[in-house]
Parts: sequence; structure tokens; C-alpha cells
Amino acid sequence: MLTFSEKIGTAAFRPVSSASVVFGPHDETDDLGTEDPRVVFDASDGVYWMFYTCYNSGHAQPAQPRVSLCLARASDPTRPGGWTRLGPVGFGAGSKSAALLLGRGGRPHHLLWGAGTIRVAKSNAVAHWPSEGSVLLNQTRWGNPHVEAGPPPMALSTGDFLFVFNSWAWRSEAVGASPVYEPAWAILDKDDPTHVLAEATQPLTQPSAAPWMEGVLVSEHAQILSQ
Repeated sequence: MLTFSEKIGTAAFRPVSSASVVFGPHDETDDLGTEDPRVVFDASDGVYWMFYTCYNSGHAQPAQPRVSLCLARASDPTRPGGWTRLGPVGFGAGSKSAALLLGRGGRPHHLLWGAGTIRVAKSNAVAHWPSEGSVLLNQTRWGNPHVEAGPPPMALSTGDFLFVFNSWAWRSEAVGASPVYEPAWAILDKDDPTHVLAEATQPLTQPSAAPWMEGVLVSEHAQILSQ
């Protein structure tokens, strides 16, 4: 679900409640969840675009993939009912996690999407993607074999783009073992965002290495919790 909380003063927000929800499951096409929202504002026409994952129980009629990339738009994203659902993007079963890079000055838009492998598609219209595009990234430089698109790329002072993405791997073959997740980054060419100029050679952070991930309460954390 997508919610908004109004800021009060300089450091407080109104509590989140059911009334705060502005977007969520609405019928059998997404009855198990609307996930992985990535929102981009297009200042040229005042439209907010949101790519998200439609997850359903398999009872949708007409039938559609249980997991698929979907799109919605809004002029006021904070208003309940303000979002218009445009349906699946058309990339097929298992498509999810899409970050939009808006084209400027007549250049095409780019959509970086996927979990497992990140692909990049091009289009002149945000609501229409004629092709699922080509592979951009399929592993990290340090060997994690799975990657997933993160938030929309951010422009750097050079004009190139910083793209943050997730990655994961299994460090243990034990039954029931959980994958290790590690965020990474790539720099995309300002003139051709399908071209990667540089990549992280090590994780931005390793949350699975933190003591609290193992249930270990180190002294510093213990002092904070006791206050």
C-alpha cells in the first residue's frame, strides 16, 4: 500500500492510519498486494508516474500473470482515489521493480526494471513500452548473481546518472537459509543511459553483517533501548 503522512512542524508527522492509504489492492488483479512503488514527477505536465508490482491470487478474469509490472498516474498523489490505474506494462509474468528515467529535450524515456536481471527499455511515451529492452546488469562486480532495480536514477553534477540497485546471493547451502542482500550502484552515461560507465566493486553496506541481524544486542544498541 502507498500512504502519506502530513508533516507537523519541523520534526513530527501525523500518525499513519487506514485513512492515510491512497493506493493499494483494489480487485482480483492485485488482491495479494501492490508492491515495489517507484514514483517520478514530470514537471513538464504536472503528472506523477508510478510503476509498481501487481500481485494476485490467480483468479483474475481475464487471466493475467500473478506477478507483473503495472503503471498508474496522478496529478495529486496524496489524495485517496487520485491515482488512475493503467494496468500491466506488458513485460509478462514475473516483471517487477521499475525505475523511470524521464527523457529531456526530445530524448526517449528509459525504464530500468527487473529482479534477478535488470533490463533497460526505451520509449517516447511513459504509458507505452513497445519492447522489454536489453540487459543492463545481471550481477555485481563482486559476484552476487542476482540484481534488482532500485529507485529512479539521480542526475550528478556531470550530467551522468547515479543508479542504486539491490543485489543478493546465498552464502549458505543449508536448507532454509536466507539470501544475503547488498545494495550497489552504477553510473549511467548522460548521453546513453543504456551504457554503464562505472560500477561498485563492493557493497554500499552489508546489513546482513550487522549484529542485530543475528539477534545479537551489542552494548551500544542496548544502551539506546534502555533509555
